Amino acid sequence: MLKRNQTDVLLHNTAAVGALIRSRRKELALTQKQLSELTGLSLAFVNGIENGKETAEIGKALQLLAALGIDLQGRVR
Repeated sequence: MLKRNQTDVLLHNTAAVGALIRSRRKELALTQKQLSELTGLSLAFVNGIENGKETAEIGKALQLLAALGIDLQGRVR
C-alpha cells in the first residue's frame, strides 16, 4: 500500500484493501463485530477481508468501504 498523500492510497492487492479497511475501522473505534452489525455482513467476512482474503466478494467489499467513508476510484494508466 503506497500513500500518495494524507487521503489517497494506492491499492495493489487484497492485502492492501484489507489493511485500509482495518486501519479506518480502528480509526473510527469500531470492533470487527460492530462493523459487521453496522453493515449487515458476517463477522467472518469482515475478518476475512481485513486479512486479505482473495475470494472476498467485491460487492460486499464495496459495502464495507462505503460504511467506513472510503471512496474507491479507478484510474487508467
